[in-house]
Amino acid sequence: MAEAETAELRAAIEEVQGGVGRRRYGAEVKARALAYLQERAAVGVTAWTAGQEIGLPRQTLLRWSTSHEERAVAKRAAAFRKVAVSVERQRGPGGRIVVHGPRGLRIEGLTQPELVAILRALG
Repeated sequence: MAEAETAELRAAIEEVQGGVGRRRYGAEVKARALAYLQERAAVGVTAWTAGQEIGLPRQTLLRWSTSHEERAVAKRAAAFRKVAVSVERQRGPGGRIVVHGPRGLRIEGLTQPELVAILRALG
């Protein structure tokens, strides 16, 4: 993008930012900003630097660059916690299973079918 086009984009962004109330960038401004981000990223410029060049926060550019569906998938994935399942030879009293969870959670005395039922209910 030429310097003149970059200056025009920055002016359009500043016009929106100068208004009162919630900032609403039009589809054209968003598309131009995303094209600018892609062009700058192609030559190794970070989103933070590109955002500073046109007057937008990095987070806004990155949010615009991902589709709504991609954000929804990422949000759902972030809700899951990584779990490690290991087989130990030791069991609780009477050969029952002991489950250790986050933040000190401990469930003792489960049978294998009970554990499977709990995991299915959580899944």
